[in-house]
Amino acid sequence: MGSSTEVMGCSGRDVALYRPDEPSVRRPRPRRLRGIAASANLHTHFRRSRWRRLHAPPTIPRDTRVRNGNDSSPSGQEGSEQMQTRFSRALLVVVAGVAAYGGTVLATPPSGVTSTLFAVGQFDEIKAKTLSSDWQVRINTKGESDLHVLENRIVPGGSFGWHSHPGPSLVIVKTGALTLYRGDDPDCTPRVVAAGSGFVDEGGDVHLVRNEGSIETVVYVTSLVPRGAARRIDEPSPGNCPF
Repeated sequence: MGSSTEVMGCSGRDVALYRPDEPSVRRPRPRRLRGIAASANLHTHFRRSRWRRLHAPPTIPRDTRVRNGNDSSPSGQEGSEQMQTRFSRALLVVVAGVAAYGGTVLATPPSGVTSTLFAVGQFDEIKAKTLSSDWQVRINTKGESDLHVLENRIVPGGSFGWHSHPGPSLVIVKTGALTLYRGDDPDCTPRVVAAGSGFVDEGGDVHLVRNEGSIETVVYVTSLVPRGAARRIDEPSPGNCPF
């Protein structure tokens, strides 16, 4: 008893058989801490965990990380869009201010002129003609039109400023005289229209009219323009005249 039995195997090797009556070898189990020792161990573990939390390096949230120098997170894209929107608005404000400043500087509004609008009539397409042996007239419009009838009074030295019209005008000088200058005339040649006379402004050309006489000039004007269009358009000085 207490000894192993040897058996000859097929390979000729001896095999040692385990005897159930032999005592087995067991590993000792760790002893559990109790009482004061357990409390001390728990306190030490708590202090180590707290130290790690306090001294651990700060973590960066995944949404705010920048990869390859480009912020592809939603918050980064939103901030970029907001900056672009603010820049676009600021640019629009600057452009509008420059345009307004340029329009104020370049425009040549009238001075010394008092205008009275008598009536504005709306017309459909006009197809009219009168033919005789010694006189002919044709009025042919395409689209709707507005017909303006007005009076202008210009003091001595007054000026209409450089301007144009989107349609033709018939001008009659009742009293005084007008001096007309065309913007496409490099010599700035004056044309004087006396009382009882008139002239036709065909529209689309830049011109300036002044009262260079010593009395007030009274003028009556009939203008035919497209429906809803402004009768007068302020224009910058073409630079061909010294004024």
